[in-house]
Amino acid sequence: MFIKTLIVIKKSQAKKNLRRVGSEAGLPREAFEEVIQRVQYFLLSSLTKVEPRQVRAYCVSEAFSFPKLRAILGSNGHYPFTALSEDCIHVTSEIDGEPDQGDIFFFMDGTVVTWGLSEEDNVRLLDQIKPAEMEPYSEIEEEELDFIQDPQLRTGMMGETLIIGREQDGESPIYAKLAFSNGIARSTKLAVLEEQLDNYLDSTREIPKILARGKKLPWGRQKTLQKVGELLAFRGELNLHSELVETPDLYWAKPQLEEYYNRISRNLDVAVRITILNKKLDYANELAATLRSHLSEKHGLALEWGIIGLIAIEVVFGIIELIK
Repeated sequence: MFIKTLIVIKKSQAKKNLRRVGSEAGLPREAFEEVIQRVQYFLLSSLTKVEPRQVRAYCVSEAFSFPKLRAILGSNGHYPFTALSEDCIHVTSEIDGEPDQGDIFFFMDGTVVTWGLSEEDNVRLLDQIKPAEMEPYSEIEEEELDFIQDPQLRTGMMGETLIIGREQDGESPIYAKLAFSNGIARSTKLAVLEEQLDNYLDSTREIPKILARGKKLPWGRQKTLQKVGELLAFRGELNLHSELVETPDLYWAKPQLEEYYNRISRNLDVAVRITILNKKLDYANELAATLRSHLSEKHGLALEWGIIGLIAIEVVFGIIELIK
């Protein structure tokens, strides 16, 4: 089956894309995706003898305190550290048994991206930087990809593998790593927001069913205000992280870096996930409007009964006066 597909690809030439060829070869989408990855891996292996390593991204907290972070990095021997942008610090780390150094990028929004570090080194690093975390998350979101660093290759992506190649236009490869890191960190931060919104929707899943049965919500004023407040807090957090929906300013004047950033974002389906997140948020907003309406109706009903009670008391006193 694999050989047959390669023959079809060869005959199709440049006029037909790979997925169309897979369709003509009679392969299901999943099987053909595997064929594509094998071909890409074969091509990449023929171009370089460098073994792929891992780039890992972690979203650990709402934000980092950079002054505390610099102090921690200095005390643990991570020198030199460089501010590549206003919201990013870069350091290098020695790798046991490797001629190269590992690169670590810390972003102010609470994300860390490491290049070439082992899993044990990453665990140790995350433990070291805990004091610099502001509002740490209970669960850490993680993203992992392969990368190859070879000066004989051109920087870019092949399939799921990042390629860090020769310098271009005098730019150090470290800026290509920064652009890719920014995109991967964006994906992990988005994953945190997706999880938060899913948890909120799960907690309010029974509301439409209760309303559909014509019943009133079994929640008091405090619970209703809590749910509305949770959504407002989520929307505030989403709006504060404008880099999720906008390209960072650093890349506006550097088209090549912007392309790296956009390429990894497309690979991780960031735009599609943001669209889905906004659709879920629209539904959550409608739900919050229902809760506010419920709260207002309940409060208004309590005021009406209070006024009726006062009028009844006044009538009783009036009758008593007449009897006297």
